[in-house]
Amino acid sequence: MATLAVEQLQQHVDWLRNGDGKRIEVVGANLSSADLSGANLSYAIGNMREIKSAQFDQWAVTWSADVLAIGCQQKPIERWRNADPRWIAAMDSGATDWWSRYGALVLQLIDASPATGVVLEVVA
Repeated sequence: MATLAVEQLQQHVDWLRNGDGKRIEVVGANLSSADLSGANLSYAIGNMREIKSAQFDQWAVTWSADVLAIGCQQKPIERWRNADPRWIAAMDSGATDWWSRYGALVLQLIDASPATGVVLEVVA
């Protein structure tokens, strides 16, 4: 398993921003133990392996192996599975209707097509 150096990450950032630097392809990163609680998955599309997504009406749905983001609300999948109706209602004026329409479907989709954890490997 390889480790990315800060310089490599900076080169990749430069490549993303303006075409300078160097593209770094990370294949097989194991995110199963990663703390993604601070990662913003809003509007992420993903690669449909480690990060998956779907769109239901006004909110994008994005999930990793253990985190689910619906619109700007990102929580562990288990918290969504045990969602309290008051918690859902406090998110947005349309959240209760949306969750009653799509909540079970979203959780079924995650169960049917779970995101995978991967092992980090740098391809030079």
